[in-house]
Amino acid sequence: VMQILAFRGNNRILLVLACLFAAGLVAVGASMLSAQSVGQLGNIVAMGRSDDVSSLTGRLPLWEELLTWIYKSPMLGYGYLAFWDAKRVEYLSETFSWEIPHGHNMYLDITIDVGIIGAILFVSMLICALVATARLYTRTGKVEYAIVAGIFICAMINGAGESLFKLPGFPLFVLVSTFIALLHEPDESKDVEAGLVRTSNRRVVGR
Repeated sequence: VMQILAFRGNNRILLVLACLFAAGLVAVGASMLSAQSVGQLGNIVAMGRSDDVSSLTGRLPLWEELLTWIYKSPMLGYGYLAFWDAKRVEYLSETFSWEIPHGHNMYLDITIDVGIIGAILFVSMLICALVATARLYTRTGKVEYAIVAGIFICAMINGAGESLFKLPGFPLFVLVSTFIALLHEPDESKDVEAGLVRTSNRRVVGR
């Protein structure tokens, strides 16, 4: 994604044409597959869990249930991880017949914890951090900014089906660390200006 953002002019047009060409190849290939082949491919993608794939392996009923709890305390939530006590975990696990230690959706889980206000602030922080990192990468071309942007993109996509980046653990530590690193990011434009001033002063002294 960061490499695509760094493209300029004709390179972006070539990228769009390449994507359209790839989509056309996929469409032609899909039209040549038989119904049996499509069914086998679907089983592979579902990793054998085809019985409840339409409900995202049981997530949709769980999310509907969690929304009813959010409606009861929409603005402030229940407190960080306070909702997932032993009684609720046992109740939800028995109701849906599978172990449910969290909401399997980062955005719903955050809304349960800190309410709609906290969820909006968190998502806004993620988006701002991603935009800031993308700007730093396009301006400097440093690969470390692309890696950090990849972490933000991974957290945002993964959050649609899991709560990994919200729960206490290494992924949350990495996410918070990248936020802090961006807050203390030096202004490189000032460093460039200072370098130009030093270079000009040396030339003056040399003369």
